[in-house]
Amino acid sequence: MPNMITLSNGNKISLETVDAAMEEYTKKHPEPEPEPEKYVFQAGDVVVNSFGRKRVIVKLREELVPINVETGNVYFAERGQSAFEKQKYRKIGVLSDYIK
Repeated sequence: MPNMITLSNGNKISLETVDAAMEEYTKKHPEPEPEPEKYVFQAGDVVVNSFGRKRVIVKLREELVPINVETGNVYFAERGQSAFEKQKYRKIGVLSDYIK
């Protein structure tokens, strides 16, 4: 006789039935994508945007702005925490790690 378990309502079902039901449930209800980690960016952070471009966060005129690592371009339109989140910036290090 297969392994049986008793449900809270008193009915008994086999473990094979439970496994099949869980497999069907997970097919119909996949796990949601995890939310990106919230991070408060600060001057000196090295980040990468959703396109894989590296930026360094610096403080200019009391605002945090990103600077392109390769070109030195300053992106004033992307300044501030909300813009960093919108651009899907992800911290990959700090500036001191890259200066030798």
